Amino acid sequence: MKKTLIAISNSKNRNKRNISVILINFITNQALLFVSLLILLIMGITLLPYLIHGLSDSKTPNKVTVSHFEENNNTPYHFVQIIGKLLVNESINDFTKADEDISEIEKYYYPLVGYSWSNGKPITVILQSDSILNPNKEGWFEGIGIVRNILWEGLPDKIRKEFINEQHLNLSKQIYLIEIGVRPSGDLALFIFVEGVTIAFFVFVYFLVYFNWRKSKKS
Repeated sequence: MKKTLIAISNSKNRNKRNISVILINFITNQALLFVSLLILLIMGITLLPYLIHGLSDSKTPNKVTVSHFEENNNTPYHFVQIIGKLLVNESINDFTKADEDISEIEKYYYPLVGYSWSNGKPITVILQSDSILNPNKEGWFEGIGIVRNILWEGLPDKIRKEFINEQHLNLSKQIYLIEIGVRPSGDLALFIFVEGVTIAFFVFVYFLVYFNWRKSKKS
């Protein structure tokens, strides 16, 4: 009788442990799926402007001048070829820390103005580049790029404050940030690559959860 009671007690303890293991596995698996889905959603939302630019009909750049942006509050263009006078001396370099002692330049920001611009007048166009931009002898610059004004795109507040406080420039309320040297096809390729990697990660997590579930079910 005593042995029977001990066996029943051991069986109950094993069942409790099994239930605990199953519950822990279930919570862990659901957490993994939730986190991977959250990452997929965050990356998709973050790169949404790249998808919009990439799917635009702008296969060839629209030729515009600075006056186009001064006269149009909502430009329909994504991909432009713009010409204007580059204010090299008023440019700003955005630094990112490589380590504690060394800083490396990440982005260059240049004000671009029209022919009739003079000191004190509002500036509407800012060029962003990964490398130094060089105007011609008269100070004029022509380049192609994407107008970064969709959703949360635009001139970073940090850079705007530096232009106002350090360079003492009069920036317009509506600033058009144009990233030089990029094309819509590049934006689309970046979106597809990042989302593809993220989806592959989600599929991997899904199968990992599935096999863990099968394993726990058999045990």
